[in-house]
Order: sequence, then structure tokens, then C-alpha cells
Amino acid sequence: MPGTKRKFRSTVQISRILAELKESGLSHRQFSLKRNIPLSTLQSWLRKQRSAVSVADVADVIPVGTISEPSPMIEIEFVGGEIMRVGAGCLGEGLRTILAELRRC
Repeated sequence: MPGTKRKFRSTVQISRILAELKESGLSHRQFSLKRNIPLSTLQSWLRKQRSAVSVADVADVIPVGTISEPSPMIEIEFVGGEIMRVGAGCLGEGLRTILAELRRC
């Protein structure tokens, strides 16, 4: 905007303003109008704050290993409530053999 002078704010000042925003209960637009801060500036500060928080949260994570995914299974529930779980590796002929035996029961 012509004739508008940009105002520099320190990170401490920005943090205080964002804390006031949170406590105010106002919408971003209402707060920016009340404090005479461009809405885009306020939203930029909020994005940077969220980004800084998420980076800080990740920095404290220490990987200790991985959890392997359980192998896929087929689950068959019978009328009496019994459940049979068959590993996905037991497909094709193996599963046909198991089902054929169950039909005889």
C-alpha cells in the first residue's frame, strides 16, 4: 500500500500477539482489524508458529526400532461363533484343502 510503513516486530512481540489472539476468542479477521495488523501477516505468523512447534516436537523423537506390519490374514467366522484365521501365504490350493476338510465336519 502506498504510504503504509511496515512495522518490524520481534519474535517475542509476535508470540505475545498470537497469545492474545488465542485468549481473545476473536476470529483472525476480527483480531487483525482490532489490532490493525494485516490478516495475511497474522496468518503468516500462525503458519510459522505451527511449523516451529511441529519441528520442535519431531526433534525430541528418538527412533528405537520399527514395528513390522502383521501379515495379512483371512478370517472365517463360522455359524457357531468359532473363528479361523488363515495367513495370506496360505492361499490357493492350501486354502482349498482346508475348506474341503471343514466341509466334511
